[in-house]
Amino acid sequence: MRLSSIKKANKNLVIFIAFLFGVAFLRTLSFFKSSLDWDESVYFLMSCSILEGQIPYTMLWDHKPPGIYILFSLAQILFGKSIFSIRLIACIAVSITCYLLYLMGEIFDKNDTKVGLFAAIFYAVMSLYNGGLASNIEIMLAPFVTLAFYLLLKNREGVEIKSLRLLLIGLLHGIALQFKYVVIFDFVAILIIVGLDLYLKNRGNIKPFMLKLLRSYIILLVGPVLLFVVVFLYFLLNRHFNEYFYANFTANLIYSKETVFSLIKILLALKNQVTSFFILWGCLMFTPFYLVLSKKSSKEEKIKLVYLLIWFLLGFLGACFTKRFYGHYFLEPLPPLTLISSYVIIKVLYPKIKLNTNVYSPSSYNYKYLILVIFLIGSLLWKAFYRIGEGVELIYYRYIKGMDNCGDTPAVISDYLQEQIKKGDYIYVADYEPIIYYLVKGVKIPTKYVLPVWLLDKNSFNFPGIEALVELDSIMKAKPAYVIKQINRNEEFKDNQLFYNKLEDYLKKDYLLEKTVEGVGVYKLKNIK
Repeated sequence: MRLSSIKKANKNLVIFIAFLFGVAFLRTLSFFKSSLDWDESVYFLMSCSILEGQIPYTMLWDHKPPGIYILFSLAQILFGKSIFSIRLIACIAVSITCYLLYLMGEIFDKNDTKVGLFAAIFYAVMSLYNGGLASNIEIMLAPFVTLAFYLLLKNREGVEIKSLRLLLIGLLHGIALQFKYVVIFDFVAILIIVGLDLYLKNRGNIKPFMLKLLRSYIILLVGPVLLFVVVFLYFLLNRHFNEYFYANFTANLIYSKETVFSLIKILLALKNQVTSFFILWGCLMFTPFYLVLSKKSSKEEKIKLVYLLIWFLLGFLGACFTKRFYGHYFLEPLPPLTLISSYVIIKVLYPKIKLNTNVYSPSSYNYKYLILVIFLIGSLLWKAFYRIGEGVELIYYRYIKGMDNCGDTPAVISDYLQEQIKKGDYIYVADYEPIIYYLVKGVKIPTKYVLPVWLLDKNSFNFPGIEALVELDSIMKAKPAYVIKQINRNEEFKDNQLFYNKLEDYLKKDYLLEKTVEGVGVYKLKNIK
């Protein structure tokens, strides 16, 4: 028994390492870009400020819970203070999620690894898109949420979930909630599944069912409540509770309340998701018919499939909750979507064929296996090859052609600025990549609102609690040595005439356009040496 356990552990370790190397290879491009996403850059800047001893939300502002900043800080402690560290931690997070999805295939058949394997491959490739190539929050919290559902769904048939496991599931969701509050929808899915599971195991015994349900819910809530108390106490004891509360709750409430729901936006978002990932969404839409019509799956398998659908549907509602429908929001329900799709594909195209050991009968088996392989290659792997090709291209130009920082405009601008500025100078990145504040060493930031959206996006409704024009006056009063602004107005903010006009007045009066790099202007303050 001990020998078999060691063999299984060794096998699982090899599988995880294979996922780690495979994911790192797929995400090669991410290691050669200083900026992949503005949000990621802000999280990284916040983590740098934490490592410098600053309290979150004080010197720099954002409206996310502190979990992502803490994780990025830990990544820099472990792997070095660099952008590389957060890209590496993203690879590790995706690899862990892939490995957990692989293990979750066992909830359908312990002797068949195909469901989990294909789900893991789906996730590794599909998470390269929708903003997932960057170290976005959704891929960083996925291991915690996926592990929670794995612990929930792997429970043996007919056995009620033990208290310790419920406590751990709640704690994992409590951690995930400190990354993004819409994880509450995944937690609601957990509550629904636990309730259904208890009901199915206690039919006809209403009173015991209600008592067990109440007890289970109380245990599940311990983890999230405990972590919130710890975070509250940290900011309270450091006398910055008001800043924390405003950034995490008041601002987000304003952000959600003032955003008008648009049916057109959600339909366009769905269209983009379905057309981009048709293999997954096609299987999802087929799943209800499969549940009703299929006779291949056992009752227990169908129940687990329904649980996965509940997980996906609540995650999808969470993605739609803010009414913004950004692509990276749809990374959150991706793990259950890959499992559902993989299960349906395997059951429909790759059923188990019992062959007579004395008769060679490969026709049905081989034919369906061939269809599956062609289906996967044709609809999935080309997406992976595209991303890999981008990374290989950068490697070629940088290390063979000797073109430093090829394909990385923020790094080119930062290298130029590094040669011009003095330590302690201010620079202001008006509508371009915030990561420049990190890349140019020794500079000061003239505003705590480093994400250009907070000042430039009229649709943000000033939920950071500032007046954009007043903040611009404050920034320019600091006399930044350089201002970085796109020559042509950023399309996302082109309607914000007042801010741009005032900024351009400042630039005409006090600055000279010193250099242009890929449509980005580097403006130098007049009369400085």
